[in-house]
Amino acid sequence: MKTLSINSKLINLVFFSILLISNGCSSNSGDFYSNDRTGIIDGNKESPTTNYPTPKNTKPPQVLKSTPSVEPSPISTKDIEVLFSGVLVFSNSVKGEVNQDLYKIEFECGHLNTSLCKTEIVQITDTKGVEWRGVISPDGLIIAYLYSHDPFSRSDIGLYNLQKESNEYEYFVQDIRDIAWNPKSNSLIYTKESSSGSKIIIWDITSNHSEQIQTNSIWNEKPIWSPDGEVIAYFASDIGDYIKKIRIFTINDGVEKEVLQHTIANSVNRISWSNDSKKIVFTGIINGNHDIYILNIETNELTKITESSAFDTSPQWSPIDNVIVFSSNRNGDYDLFIYDIELGETIQINENIGQDIFPQWTKDGKYIFFINRSGDNSILKVLDLGKRKEYYLTANSFNVFSFDAQISE
Repeated sequence: MKTLSINSKLINLVFFSILLISNGCSSNSGDFYSNDRTGIIDGNKESPTTNYPTPKNTKPPQVLKSTPSVEPSPISTKDIEVLFSGVLVFSNSVKGEVNQDLYKIEFECGHLNTSLCKTEIVQITDTKGVEWRGVISPDGLIIAYLYSHDPFSRSDIGLYNLQKESNEYEYFVQDIRDIAWNPKSNSLIYTKESSSGSKIIIWDITSNHSEQIQTNSIWNEKPIWSPDGEVIAYFASDIGDYIKKIRIFTINDGVEKEVLQHTIANSVNRISWSNDSKKIVFTGIINGNHDIYILNIETNELTKITESSAFDTSPQWSPIDNVIVFSSNRNGDYDLFIYDIELGETIQINENIGQDIFPQWTKDGKYIFFINRSGDNSILKVLDLGKRKEYYLTANSFNVFSFDAQISE
């Protein structure tokens, strides 16, 4: 087992902190748009205003040409035997600028002697703020995203209609920190912050109805739906309580249950559900070691599945198998690994120059999207797990911070 020196650990801690900042930030935010965009609180229910103001400094969608890092021959539809295709949304920061904008990619990848996909990249927002954390609705028609003045401000919610290619709804619920879709419906879950705490709210965008779920903690964060859409897992804490808890909330009966109260919950940045909605996986820190744990939410049994002096981060459960993908720097740079639960084995599945981070499965479990960060460049790639072949989706002209992707059915 490789042992890191103290200086090496400090260097990795700095890099890991950067990953956490790029994956989620919050603090106070002023008012950039008109003041009437906030929701109306009525008891435990909140209804976002239906008067959606027009955002300032927004331009029509702009089609961009992606310049790959290696110049290939032009790719046309007739040159490619399509293996998989889909749509992806990502946030991009122009070098030397603080603001981030959202971009949409429509892509086709196939059998060519190249690692490039046929892509069309469209810029869908253009403001002086930060638009990021875009997530695609289960029906593939809406992109929900966060907007803030800068990376350290609280955010508002924006919605982009992919069919109409317009910001039909724009910036109307403020002081938002987290956002996620229900995998079975067009309902969003988000946390809304104030000086007295944070609450979890479910919003059905079809009916425009919002409702706060009843929790027993003052601070609640990072809620995420189970694959069956029946349970929500989140972190909870109270004022003066320095140990976070992981709790679950069952939608049908409105019952909250605490499944973990442990110091490792303080460090968890990302939760992923098993495909049967019975377990969650996350990275926890004990004595400075970043390892991956599985928690059975029915029995509260906690199992450590990695153990090294390296940083094992961003675990994501395969939607079809008992396999977990994660990013680790156990061999130097961050590369991607998978852990087979039945075999109890860890296998490295790629190796690149730079850092391969934030892996995300496709619904069929065949492909893994991720960010490759090298120097000042952060590009999007996708790995064909069966063939161990990687494809480029963006080039070095982009600096990707967050993304979400869907493969066409």
